[in-house]
Amino acid sequence: MGRGVGVLVLAFLATACIGATVTTPAMPLMYEISTRPWLYSLSLKYGKNISTLSQIPVAEFQALADQGINYVWMMGIWELGVNNDKSNSDIISTCKCLMDDCVPEDDIIGSPYAVHQYIPNSQLGSADDVSALRATLNSIGMKLMLDFVPNHSSIDSPWITNNITYYVRSPGSPPYDDYTYMSNGVAYGSCIYCTPWTDTAQLNYWDSGARDNMLQQIMTIASLADAVRCDMAHCILNSNINTQWGTILNSWGYTWPSSEFWAWAIPQVKAKYPNFIFLAETYDFNDQLNILINQGFDFVYEKTILDRLKQCDLDEIRNWITYAETQTFWKHSAHFVENHDEDRSANVFSYNCDQVMCGGYPDCCGSICPADGYSSCCDCNTCNDAANSASCCSATNCPGRSRAHMAAVVSMTLPGMRFFFQDQWEGYENKLDVHFRRAQPETPWTYTSDFYTKFNAIVKDSAFTSGTWTYLSVTGTTDCWRLMAWKWNYNGSSKRLVVVNFSDTSGSGYIVLSDVSGSGTVTITELFTGTQYQRSAEDLRSTGLIVVVSPWSSQIFQYP
Repeated sequence: MGRGVGVLVLAFLATACIGATVTTPAMPLMYEISTRPWLYSLSLKYGKNISTLSQIPVAEFQALADQGINYVWMMGIWELGVNNDKSNSDIISTCKCLMDDCVPEDDIIGSPYAVHQYIPNSQLGSADDVSALRATLNSIGMKLMLDFVPNHSSIDSPWITNNITYYVRSPGSPPYDDYTYMSNGVAYGSCIYCTPWTDTAQLNYWDSGARDNMLQQIMTIASLADAVRCDMAHCILNSNINTQWGTILNSWGYTWPSSEFWAWAIPQVKAKYPNFIFLAETYDFNDQLNILINQGFDFVYEKTILDRLKQCDLDEIRNWITYAETQTFWKHSAHFVENHDEDRSANVFSYNCDQVMCGGYPDCCGSICPADGYSSCCDCNTCNDAANSASCCSATNCPGRSRAHMAAVVSMTLPGMRFFFQDQWEGYENKLDVHFRRAQPETPWTYTSDFYTKFNAIVKDSAFTSGTWTYLSVTGTTDCWRLMAWKWNYNGSSKRLVVVNFSDTSGSGYIVLSDVSGSGTVTITELFTGTQYQRSAEDLRSTGLIVVVSPWSSQIFQYP
């Protein structure tokens, strides 16, 4: 399809479908796209320039819809500030470390988290193009998610010139501490437990004008999209502001506000856009997950399960799940095994559990990493050809890859939002850093893509997206401790049992399924293999289903 035809199609869809009602499940599937790098990769894929939103082939989005995706997060579409990254020696070194053919002038494109203004980046298109993109997604049953970066702006935002009271400022006189402040006395963006981000300027949420302004930015986003991902949402909680900036703000006459920004802003946005969804990036300290849910967020990042999976400690994994299921945030969790901040799961889980992770970086980034640690297949020598990975990889000879797959099974079958990252399904190992237009080129792994083709078909079922989740015990054998299990039941019409062996040795055990329907012999089906089993309904409800699961493997059953 030529560019002109594509634009006409999008324009038609924008007219016909914008505002169309799209129903999404309570526990949706989301796919994150790093927009500018994705367009660069599409240009290579199609052999022509694809640099704007209007040029994206609709088939690319249809492919995501076919995999069951409900939300597409187009990360990084807003107008950026001055691109200081090109002269930043650390960024240049990282670029050369991650890409052996890095060309800094071309490959360093600036962080999408240093937002100049909440208008679309002109290189990508206009607000009308964003609306047309949303309409395209809506027309095929998906919704659009965009970014909001509440804590800071770019260092050259027009707000600094026009409304400097929106920002945290030094109480002293120049010269200012250049670790914390710019030459104009405005603080660099930062957050509790974080070092300054020197391409950003710290906003002051104890200033009523700044609050009003940021509410309007969210309103603008809500007019263009169906959902928003709020970067480091916990940074602007009053308690964290007080810890980080309280003394400085007090010196300017500011005091702790009577309300939290989120609790004040979210109801106003939802009053105008009732179906608009808020996702918070946050991390589990000081009860922040529950706090943000109570202030109006629909979903919050839940990273602890990923951290426990990386440690490969089954007791710690189980303990977190059984604790978290008692918490308010549990059904509002957003689970993932990789995203633009995290390292590639295929890389992270490719190491033995007692080894130090390389974190996506080859040896030049640190002596802890083996020279080929980021590019070799898993932790074996028999499966180092990505093109042939389907035939040579297995949980036995390539446990690292299988460990990554099982981490996904655990994360993506727990309650809440589940989200995937660009190229995760292809099994890429090389980090796609937000500052760069691309990663080191690599070949897709058919072993991983085959796994996700099967798994996505399973997890998009209504049992997982709209059902009720129940944690189950595995008992009756000496190695049953190796297995974790839970079930999903959607109104009695769709039932699934998930069994995971996240260990290096085979495990077995009995799992009681009290909600099995029928009497006599019933059929249960293992969905990864399609294998059917005939079992006694009475036995399943009493003594249970006996399962035997290989190392770093899972079984997902459909049962009556």
